[in-house]
Amino acid sequence: MWYGVDPMTEKHPDYNPFAYTANNPIRFIDPDGRDWYEDENCNRRFDEKLTKDNQKDFLKDGQRYLGATHSEKTSDGRGTNNYRKDGSVLFGSQQDAVRHMTSITENTGKEQFGFISSDKVLVTPDKVNDGGDSRPWKAGYKIGDGEFKDPITRLDQKFDATVHTHPRDNYYPNSGNAPSGDDMKTLRDHYPSKLGFTIGLGNRKIYKYYIDGNGNDRAQNTGITIDNFKKFPKR
Repeated sequence: MWYGVDPMTEKHPDYNPFAYTANNPIRFIDPDGRDWYEDENCNRRFDEKLTKDNQKDFLKDGQRYLGATHSEKTSDGRGTNNYRKDGSVLFGSQQDAVRHMTSITENTGKEQFGFISSDKVLVTPDKVNDGGDSRPWKAGYKIGDGEFKDPITRLDQKFDATVHTHPRDNYYPNSGNAPSGDDMKTLRDHYPSKLGFTIGLGNRKIYKYYIDGNGNDRAQNTGITIDNFKKFPKR
């Protein structure tokens, strides 16, 4: 059964985005694996051009093919990190999630976005993100106030807060990588009763933003940095 949204759906609006090979698997095949690998610095990476068949030509020295999906223990050994077939990752450790999001943003310049639920963080695919915005809903993760649709499981999932990275300092009008007006608009439009967190790579600080009981926009420095991060605070 096909569970994911086809990443080329925007180029083919006449086909259902959940339909494998345009509902004609006899005539067409879908050969590109869009798989995971480990780079030379032991970071997990996802590439839409990588497949099991082309791995020897695609990967460089020191890199290792992991598969269309991949699972491994968290760095503290208490949970599991699941690397999923659409480029998302369900982290069993908040620390591992922050390390991953920071590393990807440092290497690509693209924002990363995640849903926080208890000790877990689901980091969504970054193919629809850029240096100024993250758009999980365009990757099939439709957001409601306190829940989102997971296109892999096709289930509604609850979340406690969200987190996304800001690639560099002084990028937004209020500088310092604090939440911007766009961040507040996203919060109001999609999850007004929940916290949002930003991870600023320019100053390596983590901010939270929220709407208070009077309906006012609030943002503050949590006092937590990327380097001393252990867990996101609760409201």
